[in-house]
Amino acid sequence: MSELLAPVDLLLPLRDLRARAAEEAAGEHWLDALLLTCAAGQVVEDLVHRSRSTLDRAAEHLPVGRARLAGPVLGGAATAARALHRARRPTRQLVADRQRVLALSVDLAHAYLSEEAGEPPAPPVARSLARRAAALAAPSRALDGADDRVLRLPACFRSFDQHPADVVELVRSFAADATLDRPILVVGVRTSGSYLGPLAAAAAQRLGARSVDLITVRPGERLDAHQRAAVGALGGGTALVVDDPPVSGEAIARAADELCRAGLAPARVVLLLASDAPDGSLPTALDRFPRHVLVPTQWHLPRRLTPDAVQAEVARLLPLHQKLADVSVLDPGALDRDGRDHRRVWLAATLHDEDSGHDRAALVVAQAVGIGFFGRHAVAVAERLGSAAATVLGFDDGVLFQVVTGDEGDVRPGPPRPEAAGAYAAARGQALPVPLDRAATLRGRQAVWEVAAELVGRSTGRLDPLLRLTMVSPVVRALLRTDSPSIIDGRTWHRTWLRTSEGGRKLDVAEGAFSNHDLACNDAAYDVAASSSPGVDGGALARARATYEAATGQRVEAARWALLRLVHAWDQRRAGRLDAVSWGPEVSRVLAELVGEVALDVSVAPGASGGWVALDVDGVLETGVLGGSTPGTAGATALRALIAHGHRVVPCTGRGAAEVAARVAAWGLPGAVAEYGSTIVLAGQDEPVDLRDDAGRAAIERLRAHLAADPGVVVDPGHRFGVRAW
Repeated sequence: MSELLAPVDLLLPLRDLRARAAEEAAGEHWLDALLLTCAAGQVVEDLVHRSRSTLDRAAEHLPVGRARLAGPVLGGAATAARALHRARRPTRQLVADRQRVLALSVDLAHAYLSEEAGEPPAPPVARSLARRAAALAAPSRALDGADDRVLRLPACFRSFDQHPADVVELVRSFAADATLDRPILVVGVRTSGSYLGPLAAAAAQRLGARSVDLITVRPGERLDAHQRAAVGALGGGTALVVDDPPVSGEAIARAADELCRAGLAPARVVLLLASDAPDGSLPTALDRFPRHVLVPTQWHLPRRLTPDAVQAEVARLLPLHQKLADVSVLDPGALDRDGRDHRRVWLAATLHDEDSGHDRAALVVAQAVGIGFFGRHAVAVAERLGSAAATVLGFDDGVLFQVVTGDEGDVRPGPPRPEAAGAYAAARGQALPVPLDRAATLRGRQAVWEVAAELVGRSTGRLDPLLRLTMVSPVVRALLRTDSPSIIDGRTWHRTWLRTSEGGRKLDVAEGAFSNHDLACNDAAYDVAASSSPGVDGGALARARATYEAATGQRVEAARWALLRLVHAWDQRRAGRLDAVSWGPEVSRVLAELVGEVALDVSVAPGASGGWVALDVDGVLETGVLGGSTPGTAGATALRALIAHGHRVVPCTGRGAAEVAARVAAWGLPGAVAEYGSTIVLAGQDEPVDLRDDAGRAAIERLRAHLAADPGVVVDPGHRFGVRAW
């Protein structure tokens, strides 16, 4: 058997998907051949339906108000354009290719499930599958023209803990309550449905279903002629809808509604879904459809991630002369899972070496990382990183086992030192280079450059829909261009670090770069910009940046640095780690540092001895932008001139002390008056000067407590010495 596929870069283009699917089928690696073929099918399906066109994106960007009718008009135009696109001859050829890919994916799923059941495909069947996969890789006028299109990663088998066995269990549950004599149409909701669908279809065939067909749909897109025909051919049969565990359920409901518009009654649209909820409940948006649900305790991978199961597997993976002793289960609390991230088991133990008799403290971590080559990607990355990552013990069926011994550092996870984060990002960039920055070519996928363009585009007001597509996006992409693309970490802010004498080791080295959170990026500087939570002392990030620049010999330009930091703040806000109240101050902090680096010569300010100049901030020195505020051209010019002429500039504002301190540091000012005169911030001093007397402090705290007790009042946490509330 040939070596199993373990790619470092998962942004695979169609040409690679086709070629590698043929190689894996020839090697009888049925799971990887299946995953690659499903990925190719997703790309082809999106090409057929012209998913996420420029018209779609323009419609999404339109503001409300006077332009409220323009969005539906553009949306309708996008639908019409898709219909015309599907009627073209090249698209009809793509449809034929799609059908070949779907049929092959079902048969590869059948081969994989048979092998898992101890009944591998007979040699003639294996050779036939290899020939069909090779035909998919053969030159094709329709497919060759789209060879640069990149797959969409399936959250189900990459970011979530789903496993093919879960799909089989759901189909078994359906079969127990239904007759398999009637036709079945499996409907995969793209993207994950492109991977779950073939497995569900193959599982139904293996259970004896007489007629099984497969289509995949993207919510919001109309069925094409072939898909409508597949629905019409059901007669009295059933459509089985498969997708990820739902959050709101809206996407699945829209896909199911499209089947109903094609003539199916809701009672004949059956949902096969895993649920994150302990009780197996689904969102109310799906209430009108019958369902079969897999509760978390029934999922395949979580059942493998119990302390006893992990300890037994680690004992098998360790060298014969090494044994685990004194094993205890750690409870890292919030470090264990972040939302719907992979499950982990942490074991603290003693690693006994029978040859030397030495004992060492060890931290063993087992976590789901994805199945097939999606999971082996984590092994490939960790091995490339060497001492920067935890040592890999092994990978088996979606679970990665790693160990760090006590003489290498603390066995408890925690945040890295800033310099360690910068060094890690530099070392990672050098260890994991890629020849092409594919993330920069992605559109409609929430890549880092797209989110940055969205944030900047908002500042153009009503012109955003026009300017973002024509001007803002090209400029932002140029600013974020990197000459040394690499596979980033994407989760350097996370606390799963182990401190060592050399700086730090990272546990989840392959979780963030290719995940359901999007933010594709091939710029290692993003890992530096995102290595701490928003609101952390800007000096810490500056040290991380300086370490990175020294290690790589490459400067991170000021505008690029600011954009990367804003994207990280946006990501933290959508995840709920940065609240709406703190968004504006964080934006202002980033922009203040940008102004200080680009527009001001802060080296002259510390020695200033001229007259004192007090400047108001909001509406005078600064103006609102991106939800925060920053000096515009006039404000920055005035500030620069005052500093250059030796004046001692002191901002006087109602803003919070921490916000003001960031400006003082970024602009090289001697100090500032903050929070409506209740405190003074002095350069180089960690704590602001409290100007209140004891009675004033007590009164302020009584007022703060009184307002905070009212559920209709928001008290700004950024004000320590005064109270700002609304």
